[in-house]
Amino acid sequence: MVTIIYERLKKIAGLSLKRGSHSPDSTFCVMEAVAFVAGESWTDAPECVCPIIASFARNWNDSLPSDAERDRLLKPFIPRFVNTRNRALEEKRGLLCADWLVRVHTPAWLRLAGLTKQAESLESLPEIIGFSKSPPIKPLLEAVRRDA
Repeated sequence: MVTIIYERLKKIAGLSLKRGSHSPDSTFCVMEAVAFVAGESWTDAPECVCPIIASFARNWNDSLPSDAERDRLLKPFIPRFVNTRNRALEEKRGLLCADWLVRVHTPAWLRLAGLTKQAESLESLPEIIGFSKSPPIKPLLEAVRRDA
């Protein structure tokens, strides 16, 4: 279990988070800030953070339009991201992301493109709760991709 270094967390509180990755100095993206407060080497992929969460946070960090938005939305999560690495939860988080991508996100874009039938076919799939327990979805995904 990693202990948060509160002196470093206070330093981060006085800085603005930035887009992209940085070299070790006083400029941080959200994941570099997490590594810093956790006492890890300089990285945007801290060992103490679930890789699913880290990937999402890096993308969110770089997608926000301003430093002010990064500070407002992401800074509160810096201490909460520490110690999220857990093999059992990582698999569940990954399945949740895959399910959302296949049954929610992709259908929304298909509908915008006027591909309602294809969207409905993905939305009608059962929840992805395990790759070994789910019915094979690759043929359907490939058919939707061909149609699109």
